[in-house]
Amino acid sequence: MTISVKEQNQHELTEEEFEAMVLSAEKSDHAYSVSGDEWEKMLTSYEKDESYDVIGELQKHRVDK
Repeated sequence: MTISVKEQNQHELTEEEFEAMVLSAEKSDHAYSVSGDEWEKMLTSYEKDESYDVIGELQKHRVDK
């Protein structure tokens, strides 16, 4: 599995980075529940306008574990 993070310099997560990210998420007291369509909408909005607040939009989908 590969997850790419868009930055000025694109960076592919290594397997170790991905595992660290998953472990960190598992320890968190909250999660985010976003449908595939909603996630695609957020990414498309960001691609059109990099000032689009993806994190702010994602916060609207936060759920407590």
